Amino acid sequence: MSHENDIDPQHSTVTLTAPDGSTRQAAVHGNRWTADIAGSALSGSQDRQQLTVRADIQDTAGNRAHSEHKASYSVDTVLPDAQIRLDPLTGDKHIDRQEAGQTLTVSGRITGEFQAGDEIVIEAGGQTHRTAADQTGAFRIELDGAQLARADTHQIRATATVRDGAGNTATVSDEQDYGVENSAPVTPPPAPAPQPEAMIRLNALDAGVLAKDGVTRLSGKILLDGTAFATFKNAGTACMASP
Repeated sequence: MSHENDIDPQHSTVTLTAPDGSTRQAAVHGNRWTADIAGSALSGSQDRQQLTVRADIQDTAGNRAHSEHKASYSVDTVLPDAQIRLDPLTGDKHIDRQEAGQTLTVSGRITGEFQAGDEIVIEAGGQTHRTAADQTGAFRIELDGAQLARADTHQIRATATVRDGAGNTATVSDEQDYGVENSAPVTPPPAPAPQPEAMIRLNALDAGVLAKDGVTRLSGKILLDGTAFATFKNAGTACMASP
C-alpha cells in the first residue's frame, strides 16, 4: 500500500473480502498490511476465484479517500488422476535359465495427470531402485536377472508420486508377479543298446544223411545280427564266416 506522508494510520483501514463473502480486517504497519484468512474461505470452489482488497485512508487534516483492488487466483485442490502400469517382465512374466544370467528391463508407463521427472520407486529382488518418468510418462530400469530369479518373493512393485500443475500430489502403484524356471534341464534317457538277433536255419532232411548206426546228423546255419554265421557239420564242429 502506498500513501502520502500525512496519512493518519490510526484512522486508516484495509479490509479484505473473500470469495465466500466473509471479511477480514488487515493490520496496517506503515505502508504495509497483513491479514490471516482461512484457506476454506479462499478455496470454497474450484477454478477462478477473486479476492477484494479495500483501503480507506484518512490524512492528518481529516480528509478521507479509498482505493479498491481485485486479485484473481485459481483454486485446484483435487488430487491428480493418474495410473501406473508395469510392462510384462521378459515379455511373458517368466524368467527362464538363460534370462536369469542376463540384465533384464523393468519398464512401464504413467498415464493421466503427472509431471516429467515424477519419481518412481521399483521394489524387486529384495531391493529398492529409483527412476523417473519422462515427458510421455514412460520409465525403465535395468536389473540383474539372477537377483530377480533368486529373490524370496517373485514380485515387482512400482510406486509413483505424481504431481499436477497446481502442485497437488498423489501416490499410485502397480504390482506384477513373475515365474522362475528353477529345475535343471531334463536329460532324455540313453537309447537302449540294440539286442542281438539270432536265427537258426536247418537244411532239409535227406535220407542220405541218416547214419547206419541210427543217429541222424543235421547240418545248417546260425545267423547272428546278420553279420556272421556258423555252419554245423555232421561231425558236430562249427566254423565262422562272414555272410
